[in-house]
Amino acid sequence: MLTLDQFKLLPNIEKGTIIFNDAEFIAERREGVLTILLYQLYSFYVEVYYQQDLNEIQRLRTFSNTELLEPYLEQVKIQF
Repeated sequence: MLTLDQFKLLPNIEKGTIIFNDAEFIAERREGVLTILLYQLYSFYVEVYYQQDLNEIQRLRTFSNTELLEPYLEQVKIQF
């Protein structure tokens, strides 16, 4: 299991492999032309900024601060 700091040091191709194999997809949202995919990986989160018309990942953002999950909260369905 990698820490957030260890993950940040990896080459992008290796990050992609780890996200594909080990991460849990949580949600997605749109921001302009970008689709932002949220994954949970070990004890932190990864946002993948994907531009569909170019079929290209623009950037990755990693974080462990749960306050940064706010843009996804309206997608969470809680049943009682």
